[in-house]
Amino acid sequence: MSVEENKATVKRYFEGDHDGRDNTELWDELCTPDMTLIAAVFPEPVRGLEPLKQITKGMHAAMSGFAIAVEDMVGEDDRVAARWTMSGTHTGAFPLPDGTTMEGSGRSFSVSGMSFMRLEDGKLAEERTEADWMGMLRQLGAMPR
Repeated sequence: MSVEENKATVKRYFEGDHDGRDNTELWDELCTPDMTLIAAVFPEPVRGLEPLKQITKGMHAAMSGFAIAVEDMVGEDDRVAARWTMSGTHTGAFPLPDGTTMEGSGRSFSVSGMSFMRLEDGKLAEERTEADWMGMLRQLGAMPR
């Protein structure tokens, strides 16, 4: 696949075909079944497309108006780096990495992050993400400013 095709795949992964709200149905087309997410917010890598979908759907359910906008991308060979902004309003129970939940606060948030993606045969196989999770928790009132 070309770098431009890989970048288009990454953009669809984050934003979907419309508003970025619930793009997980596209992931069967865009990702390998053993897609892996590596992020400091999780104690272990999330291995497998289905567990990744469940985490994402939980976040979408807890955040009304949830959206991710890709701000910038660069690519080379089978790698694409994406800088994105995630936003929404915390209206429902939000699952935290430690297994607890945070009840809806009614507060809005906007945070930035970067993901480094690796593709295999045009499908996403690995995502390494760094984001301002602490900033998000502060905006939601879960941590002092």
